[in-house]
Amino acid sequence: MSCREHPSDSRIGGSTDKRGGNVAELVPTPMKFSLSSLLRSKPATDADTTPTSAKFKAPSGLSRSETKAWRAQAAPAGKLFEQLETEGKSWLGKHMLPPGSMHGVEFRPLAAHALSGTGNVLMTAPNRAEAHGWAHACLKHNIARVIDLRPPGTAGEPSCMDGGKSFQNYRGGLTARFRAINLRGPRSKKPAAQPEKHLGPHASETLVGVSMSKQGVVLNGAGQPAPGAELRLTWLRVPLKSGEVPSASRLKTLCAHLTTHRLEPGQHQAIQTAAGDRRAGVVLEAALMLHRQHRSGELLHATPEQAVRDACTRIGVEIGPLQLRQQELMTLLAFVQDLHDVPLNREGVDKVLHRRAAPPPPVVAQTPVTDDLPPPPEGL
Repeated sequence: MSCREHPSDSRIGGSTDKRGGNVAELVPTPMKFSLSSLLRSKPATDADTTPTSAKFKAPSGLSRSETKAWRAQAAPAGKLFEQLETEGKSWLGKHMLPPGSMHGVEFRPLAAHALSGTGNVLMTAPNRAEAHGWAHACLKHNIARVIDLRPPGTAGEPSCMDGGKSFQNYRGGLTARFRAINLRGPRSKKPAAQPEKHLGPHASETLVGVSMSKQGVVLNGAGQPAPGAELRLTWLRVPLKSGEVPSASRLKTLCAHLTTHRLEPGQHQAIQTAAGDRRAGVVLEAALMLHRQHRSGELLHATPEQAVRDACTRIGVEIGPLQLRQQELMTLLAFVQDLHDVPLNREGVDKVLHRRAAPPPPVVAQTPVTDDLPPPPEGL
């Protein structure tokens, strides 16, 4: 029955409004449902309520097959996201780098965490006002490499290492200095290292000398005079756009590059991000952890979900809530899936085989038990 035929409402029918129009014509006719159509309707299932990947923008530079593989991780990443959100409420964070001081001068504290699991430092890129604190941290903790993930042409406050040019900052009689080192020499025809060929079009690599001095006397990390004590670190710039989700293939390339250029024992590296956005640093730190576990054979019997959850939990316990989105988890899951397709190195194979089949204990020859006593030695 349509609204214009409803008998119980006197306002509907042939009545007119002040403008002379029929009120019934202004009331929409309700939709008609049959009992059979309601019975045929299917209840909502988990597949209907599971978040799809259509709303997520795929990382740039992916092929069609890579994009399909990335989007296939939407459902497991959604469940993993909910698990980490629940667990992350109890992560308070720890292992903050304490503020440094030297000769009575207190340095501004850095937004940095020293991760006990990997020895890496996850931090916000230091600005120029934090130059003393950063130089002191480099000397004290032997920072040999910096991986700078800030967006290209960062509009925020510049870092004390921006441009790889010489920069000095004076405070309380102390001088913090960062200088670019040209190993090729002014007349060298040897081409410079070009990591952008495999790390991206805006990647760059610069050797930077870091030192601190007071009234011309060079100091070491403990503040003691140490002539010529200059720390040389590699500043690897791999810029990511703000909010950009790195692809699994790019993470794998970066991990392979860092593995090829290994640090010496006792050296550490810092992963720097823009202020207020450490997601890219968390993703890289998790990828480095997963890549190392793959090379040692630890991921052989773990599902991608288990491996990523374990890595994120280890990081979150030390730095607090990760603030990762579902897109970053999709990339990490695809990253582990790609690692499973890469053959293990000899070291990983040996460890896996050793775990699978431990060598049997040595066989000790036993003397048969008899009732006859051995003859006594001669002379007794």
